[in-house]
Amino acid sequence: MKDFKNNIDPILSILLLISIVLPLTPIQSQVIHDHSGGEGNAIRQEIECISDEERKKVNEIINQNIKKFNIKNKKSSMIVPYEWPIQQNPSFDYNSTYAISNYVDHNPSYPNQLSDYNCGTHTYDTNNGYNHQGIDIYLWPFDHNQVNDNQTYAVAAAAGNIIAKQDGNADDNCALGNLPANYVIIEHSDGSRSWYWHLKQNSVTTKNIGSSVVSGEYLGVVASSGNSTGPHLHFECYDSNLNLVDPYAGQCNNMNSNTLWSNQKPYWEPTVNTLLTHNQPPSFQACPNLDITNIESNFVQGQLVYFAAYYHDQLTSSNSNYQILNPNGTVYSTWNHTPPNSYRSSYWYWSITLPTNAPTGTWSWNVTLDGVTVSRDFEVFTNNLTCSSAENISSCISYTTPTLNQGNGANNSGATHSCWYHYTPNFTGTIDIYSCNEGVDTRLWVYSGGCNGLNQIANADDECTLFPGGSTYATEILGVPVTSGIPIIIEWDDRWSPNSFEFYIDCNLPSCPLDYAGNNQLSGTQNTIADYETDGLIQSNQIIDANVDYDSGTAIELMQGFEVKIGKLFNAFIDGCGNLLRSEDTTTNK
Repeated sequence: MKDFKNNIDPILSILLLISIVLPLTPIQSQVIHDHSGGEGNAIRQEIECISDEERKKVNEIINQNIKKFNIKNKKSSMIVPYEWPIQQNPSFDYNSTYAISNYVDHNPSYPNQLSDYNCGTHTYDTNNGYNHQGIDIYLWPFDHNQVNDNQTYAVAAAAGNIIAKQDGNADDNCALGNLPANYVIIEHSDGSRSWYWHLKQNSVTTKNIGSSVVSGEYLGVVASSGNSTGPHLHFECYDSNLNLVDPYAGQCNNMNSNTLWSNQKPYWEPTVNTLLTHNQPPSFQACPNLDITNIESNFVQGQLVYFAAYYHDQLTSSNSNYQILNPNGTVYSTWNHTPPNSYRSSYWYWSITLPTNAPTGTWSWNVTLDGVTVSRDFEVFTNNLTCSSAENISSCISYTTPTLNQGNGANNSGATHSCWYHYTPNFTGTIDIYSCNEGVDTRLWVYSGGCNGLNQIANADDECTLFPGGSTYATEILGVPVTSGIPIIIEWDDRWSPNSFEFYIDCNLPSCPLDYAGNNQLSGTQNTIADYETDGLIQSNQIIDANVDYDSGTAIELMQGFEVKIGKLFNAFIDGCGNLLRSEDTTTNK
């Protein structure tokens, strides 16, 4: 097996950066022209990933287990077909999580005399006479991140019984030194066996030796235990006579003439593993460090966005068509790209600065390769990262914040970035503001006044749970007094986390008066937005110089002197207390 980081042959990681700044208006399609790229240097493996000593020990363990646990497979004359031995954790959404670096070596000569089943050289041998005996399926992209997140599983290629397994060994190895691996070995109903090597520590199936498994059943997380220089699954197969076999059928397979796969994958399988959006280019780190992915799905108007496509088996004949779609589904930008060489793994990215007037909502980043389209959605929010650019809101609903990783708009110590909202109520009463059970550690500030003279009226930190029953690191402020038409300013900062989250504003209306009549009659000039509600009578001689609702449960009497100023909205409803300012059936004095 080989090192699976950037500088690997045949694993070639390619970098393309095209930087585009789109015009602010109009929003239109763009054409992409120049590109650049590069490839890694070859690193050659010097020792087998399963040593002779370890292989001998494992076979002794198998024989002991078969005897100890009385494991008996009724031998079938039907050859058991194999399914693909890895699957993605269903919690993730990559289109594919792997690439193949090495096949079985069919050329017994050595060193550097190679032949895989297809007569190619995607395999290796060593100076001491070892020829690679399995399929190396490595994680791509972000291999150690995938291990850390339990993203890719080794699964049973066919039904059978567990005849050996081992766990508890380090799983982030980067060098070769006869290190013990975590593994599972299965014997199938036709007497054949499959080996699953390099699994993650403490991830190996808890099923006992001798237990049966079905095809596709979880065996462990793909990692880098044993003699390994990067996270991958070493998949090795034997027939019922314990002869090494190659599951792939091909011209240069001198072990078996027929494929062992139920559906053999092609030698080259051009595939988009995933599309991602980033706030900075991804940064691949040396083994065993986690890659700095800079993955981001929430952006604001005017922000620089990096669009990255990750492939395995990308060919010079593989033309990719890229599209960025507006929230309304129209094409914002489109371009084509063909790689200069063929690669077992590759990635390309482009940067685009969103216009400051970019439509807010859900955008889509798509690529079509060989008739297959892969998509990734991302969100564009109003740029409300400073008080002066605060988003105007007025409804008692939920809102989603952008990611707080830019803007330098925080107003309080311990924080750098913030998002801001100008909330203008259309009623007089109180509101509750909270981010409970949204999974993000938050901090909240509420002000009156303007941006040049903020007057703090409330702040909160750690009042409610991140998740039901979880830690109380989320935030809530209850009972903030508000007056109809008078704005307050809301600030969420990045003191504890920059992550996007959803927050809520609940409206608490005061109890309705019995009526607005007699001594409680409405009078004077109403020059702020208001909503007067009662289950009784409304009498008024107000001068209406703002947008105003009257809502009575019985009758509305407009007295002498009542007036609606030109250009103002006055609404009258007879449906009782409890309705906020509405826009339907409005009457404007023109």
